[in-house]
Amino acid sequence: MTSNKVDGVAEVLAARTTMETATGTVWLFDPQRIWRDSHRPAMIFNPLTCVTDTVSAGEVASIFETSSAPNAGQGKGDAQFDSQGRDFLAWCLLAAAKNDGTMKDVLRWVVSADFMEPAELLERAGFAGPASALKGMSAQPDDTRGSVAASAQRMASALVHDELVAWSTPTPGVPVFDPARFVTGKDTLILLSQDAAGSGAAFVSMLVYAVFTAAQQAARRAGGRLPVPLVADLDEVGNVVKLKQLPDWYSFFGSMGIVVSSYFQTRGQGMAMLERTGWDTLWSAAAIKVYGGGSEDTQFLESLSKTIGQYDAKVRSSSTSRNGSSRSVQTQRRDILSVSQLSELPANRAWVKTSNGGGTIVRTVPWFRDKTINTRIGETVDRIKGQKTGMPS
Repeated sequence: MTSNKVDGVAEVLAARTTMETATGTVWLFDPQRIWRDSHRPAMIFNPLTCVTDTVSAGEVASIFETSSAPNAGQGKGDAQFDSQGRDFLAWCLLAAAKNDGTMKDVLRWVVSADFMEPAELLERAGFAGPASALKGMSAQPDDTRGSVAASAQRMASALVHDELVAWSTPTPGVPVFDPARFVTGKDTLILLSQDAAGSGAAFVSMLVYAVFTAAQQAARRAGGRLPVPLVADLDEVGNVVKLKQLPDWYSFFGSMGIVVSSYFQTRGQGMAMLERTGWDTLWSAAAIKVYGGGSEDTQFLESLSKTIGQYDAKVRSSSTSRNGSSRSVQTQRRDILSVSQLSELPANRAWVKTSNGGGTIVRTVPWFRDKTINTRIGETVDRIKGQKTGMPS
């Protein structure tokens, strides 16, 4: 699960820590101390483990680029410099990954606009193409080279924050998270980040990417589908999980046993992250769509109203004249739910539509009204209060 606040953490811990032998370990990624109080990492995940070739290097660099954009998913810089800057960052990541380097090495190369050291390391590792590209960047005019480096520095801005990088650096006594092992086990992963200065969104996005990539590989090895589904609840996805791949994944993850739920505050947030095409793809591919009310986006509500459809309303009228009275019945097509009705859905109501059926209004049941669940969560919170400086398990 992902979030940018403590909401949901206690509930997941309550459900997943009651039977330790049955549910495995709970991994908590919380570099901004949203839930924990300690500065010491509770787990280690090195994004460089995802970088195995030029393709994966480019994908990882793209995640850092998207996470650093002012409006994620909407590039506003110079196309040439952004493209070269992303390549510069990608080849620095590849050089570090293939030479037992760290994210600190990547930051050092990018900040100092050092094209030659990573180029030499890549050349020794057998990656002649990226090495030549870096040498070509180094030979560009000073202004061009500086602009390329500036673009890469913006994309790698998360690496400036030591508290984030610490969660990617091997530390004695701190367990290392292995995505491949996770997707075939019974563990739970909680990822917390806030979209602010020093945001861990790049690292959270990388972790989600690593888990989903490992899940796809495991599903293929198992004949196309995970024997036990991977369930991912991506809350506050527009703030903390900035992955352009998400819409495309939605189109086939279900058949692989990878069950993803993405929660956006507004359609505008989703479009800012994924652009219009990406949002439309994700919304169309979702097997279950849920709208919980409160939106003032009339364009979105109009599309929902049209999706819900119309009904035949019987309109009766009567008239009276000196010749007597008459009555008539006419049929009119009316929206089942108008824009104003959708905007003003009552509390504890939601519109739900599945891929193989029409939509309907449902009554939601807040978990905190269940006394048994409330008691269980309260007991769990009390039990782990003394463990908040460490890993909940």
